[in-house]
Amino acid sequence: MAKSLKDKDIFSLENTLQTAKSFVLNNPKVVQFDNSIIIKLKNIVTDFPDHGLSSTKLLNAIVLKWLEEHRDELMKNHILNSAKRY
Repeated sequence: MAKSLKDKDIFSLENTLQTAKSFVLNNPKVVQFDNSIIIKLKNIVTDFPDHGLSSTKLLNAIVLKWLEEHRDELMKNHILNSAKRY
């Protein structure tokens, strides 16, 4: 079972790296992150040089993936909050 979970994590990482590779940064905003997160992102970028990534592209891909996975929950919360205001 551990092997299948590891395989899933590797596939998920590869998928995220491929998504990050195709990002185009038009107007990046400045966001402060904990130094340990930045170091981990730089390590991932360094470990996969063939993808030609930057830490910013990788972080954008991670955030986009999270937003896609939680879209329904976020929309439901948004609708509930809007309904409470009116």
